[in-house]
Formats: sequence, structure tokens, C-alpha cells
Amino acid sequence: MEELLIREIRGNEFRVIHCDTYKTYNIRMTFYDLEQPLKAGDTIFMHKELLDPKSQNYFFEYYFGALDKPYGKQVTSLDDIDAIKIVTEEDKEIILKRFYG
Repeated sequence: MEELLIREIRGNEFRVIHCDTYKTYNIRMTFYDLEQPLKAGDTIFMHKELLDPKSQNYFFEYYFGALDKPYGKQVTSLDDIDAIKIVTEEDKEIILKRFYG
């Protein structure tokens, strides 16, 4: 999984920077089932394929929510491409899955 630091949020567009390569990405994401909205300084861990426009798993916009919701594939591991991990500035870890449809 790639470690991405949130630099700026405008609506559902997130400007993130890769923590190893320092490459900047602009990613459209909508999050459901969060107790608190994400903010600059939080970190997102997601699979490399979701960042690569040439990948068959790449989408223009992503939707993520709770693992127990029916709106996506069943996720049983962080190795699943549909799983993401969020670490807030307060060191709270949140695991979500990608929603479809």
C-alpha cells in the first residue's frame, strides 16, 4: 500500500503527496461512515493501482465506506485492492472499503 499524506481538501478533491516519492496526486474521493471528516495532515494508505490511470482498477472518482456495508465486494484483508486505511493526526486507524455503484 502507498502512504499518502493529505495536503489539501476541496470538497471531494484531495490533494495528497506520496510519502516516499513526494509525487503529488489529485484524487476525487467521497467517504461515508466516518465519525469525523478527514483533514489535512491525515494519512491514507491505498493500493498503487488506484493511483495509476493506466491500471484497470483506476477510476476517476472513488467512494469508500464501512466494511460491513453491502455496497462493494467483501474485504477480509488490507491486501485487497478495495481496502484502504486511514490514520488520523490523532493516530486513530480506520479501515474502509471501496463502494461500487
